[in-house]
Amino acid sequence: MINIVTFSGGKDSEALLAWAEDSLDSYIVVTCDTKWEHPITYAHIQDICSRLTRASSVHLLSPPKYPQGMPQLCGLSGACLR
Repeated sequence: MINIVTFSGGKDSEALLAWAEDSLDSYIVVTCDTKWEHPITYAHIQDICSRLTRASSVHLLSPPKYPQGMPQLCGLSGACLR
């Protein structure tokens, strides 16, 4: 069986990662890059993923149709971005 754990950087998905580290022999971490998160969130995701010992791999997914992420999907220009 392949175990896949999704991780957003939030408290709930971090709790799931903690459970996976304690309970699973191996798992894959998947996180989605929306290009909409605060830089601190991206740093937090990187920090947490670097500490995982049982994760066989970590995948950062970005939608090929919208390389600029959620701002592009929502049709927002640079003036509308946070």
